[in-house]
Amino acid sequence: MMLPPHPSSAIEYWFFKVNQGSMALIVDWIERRKLNAHVLRVSIHSPVHCEVIFEKLDSFMPGDNFIS
Repeated sequence: MMLPPHPSSAIEYWFFKVNQGSMALIVDWIERRKLNAHVLRVSIHSPVHCEVIFEKLDSFMPGDNFIS
């Protein structure tokens, strides 16, 4: 069941996480309504390397986003 966000909420946050052994992938979607800001964040964690990639988006999902 998916619940709609409250119309006056300032932020909407969605994420999912996948683990495989000692590695993890976390993907976050952050929507700041009052600022009309959209952020897609991908975090990769492993014993060898950790990295966080941010992309500020002008629209919901443009054709040239880094996940495509």
